[in-house]
Amino acid sequence: MSSAVEFDLSKFKPEAAVAKIRDAATAALYQFGEAVMTESKELCPVDTGNLRATGHVQPPKIEGADILVTLGYGGPAAAYAGIVHEDLTAKHGVGQAKYLEQPVV
Repeated sequence: MSSAVEFDLSKFKPEAAVAKIRDAATAALYQFGEAVMTESKELCPVDTGNLRATGHVQPPKIEGADILVTLGYGGPAAAYAGIVHEDLTAKHGVGQAKYLEQPVV
């Protein structure tokens, strides 16, 4: 015995549903970026505090079907942020190398 269920989809607006899903995904990715940055700042080496202070998460950007959330370090610490991040031989009193990569992974 089988039964059928009928749906009237004539008033269904997929664009509105897609927009809501995109908005939810955008918010979730931004929250993920903020969580990564919070953990990253806990791992970031500290000498003067300049590097840690430059950690930032930019508001999401939508480019076509892509949602982009950019996070990083820079500003006055831009000249050495990458060096500190990549130097696995450096000994830090506070923090460690790969301070941004590790929380992302």
